Amino acid sequence: MVAVFGCLPVQGRDVRVEWGVQQLQDLLRERELTVPVNVTLDPDNPAVADIKGHREGFRLSFSGNEISVIGVDPAGVLYGCLEAKHRIETSDVYPVAQTISDAPVMDWRAPCILLMKLGEYNFSMTPDEFPFFYDKALWIEWLDFMAEHRFNALAIWNGHPFAYFVKFSRYQEAQYDLPDEQIEQNRQMLRWL
Repeated sequence: MVAVFGCLPVQGRDVRVEWGVQQLQDLLRERELTVPVNVTLDPDNPAVADIKGHREGFRLSFSGNEISVIGVDPAGVLYGCLEAKHRIETSDVYPVAQTISDAPVMDWRAPCILLMKLGEYNFSMTPDEFPFFYDKALWIEWLDFMAEHRFNALAIWNGHPFAYFVKFSRYQEAQYDLPDEQIEQNRQMLRWL
């Protein structure tokens, strides 16, 4: 049995909180551990006083037969759940009683994805030139990897991206003759990301 107690964000569901909790729950089920998990989003909780004011901070406690995660924001809850998962994954036994408080030192942590090729300033944003950009299954794997490694942003680099994502009514010479359908597909993909 896996039980999750506590409060989720007052504003409603947050995908970061839900995904983090799900990752921890899946591991507990896989390991057949019956452990109550108390997940709380509470920046004013005295237990997180040492990291108050630090974005994406969390406090994680393993005590007896319970896991407690307190996040100062939704990303903090996510990172606390992922840290609990990591500590269980890398241990042969359930972690001993311990408490960890942590928050990232760097505000922005992002890999850079190049949507251009070496030696050229400009390459058309099309499925033929950059097939990975349009592969949602691959992006889901990559985004999961980013979350697990605590990246919180994604930098997409291109020498001149605007013509591939925006249809210009003026400056037709900057449009590179991309069909409207391709521009819309590019824009939808960027929104999806």
